[in-house]
Amino acid sequence: MYSGSHIFLTDIVILHALAKNEHAEQLHQMEKIAKFVQSMLSAATEDSALISTSLYMDNSLQDFVSRQYASPQDYFSSYREYIHNSLLQGVSRITNSVIRVYADNETLINGSEFARLSTVSQEPWYQQYTADGYSPRLLFSYDETDGRQVLFLRGMNGLYSNKVERLLCIEINYSTLDRDFQNMGYNDSVYVCSGNRILLTNAMPNYRWQPYDTFSPSDSVGLSQHFTLYGEDLDIYVMEPSGNVLALIRQNIHILILLLILNIIPPQLLMNLLENSITSRLSRLEKSLQPDRQRRVDQDFRAKRSR
Repeated sequence: MYSGSHIFLTDIVILHALAKNEHAEQLHQMEKIAKFVQSMLSAATEDSALISTSLYMDNSLQDFVSRQYASPQDYFSSYREYIHNSLLQGVSRITNSVIRVYADNETLINGSEFARLSTVSQEPWYQQYTADGYSPRLLFSYDETDGRQVLFLRGMNGLYSNKVERLLCIEINYSTLDRDFQNMGYNDSVYVCSGNRILLTNAMPNYRWQPYDTFSPSDSVGLSQHFTLYGEDLDIYVMEPSGNVLALIRQNIHILILLLILNIIPPQLLMNLLENSITSRLSRLEKSLQPDRQRRVDQDFRAKRSR
């Protein structure tokens, strides 16, 4: 006999398979997003790392920031001689990066490309850099003067240990990074965090002149991925897409319609067949009983007349 419970169990199995397949596709999509975000951040940082290597090997740059100048006039004269067709200026123009070299040299005149190390020695980002052992370092920082900054820091003393301390600072354009992040082309909400600081997200505006917002992980996090990029510990959080049930229905509407048809038509057909079968049997039974019933009626009638 056709059983409604069998239909129900079959539906459960099919719907479970659909939900499982949908979850697997969502997980694959979230992994793809996290990989893309990590690659984007890594590419931007590696560009700065390559620039830092080129400038690190520039002997004329090393000599300029290490030289002791007799007067401001002496400094500016040397500056004009160095900066014309320098590698530093060429790289700055091509990459549109803000590059500054700091040196423990009090005869330098602070400017856009060069500055005395004492001017930043108390900055949190510099103290973090020195605390990490002067290794090449990526840092996301914020202060009221410069807003949000993405800095790539590299010491320049490896080849010239007998000279003054020098630090190369390349500022990765935060606004450009944010624009690329917003234009990823994914609808899922993504957060890039360092600790509980939200460094970048496509879920809301990233205002450069406001402190970093705070992220609190929740059950809506579909996938998290941790990685370290030049000393900066980063976490990528991809949130579960909203409207999963509606999306599942839209994507599998043909299967759901088929299930609906199978749930309605076969039981109805079976009920009709069963009803017809019972009616037919009762009809045959009634016909088979009619002669006996008529015979008994005749016998009763004759018995009454004989009295």
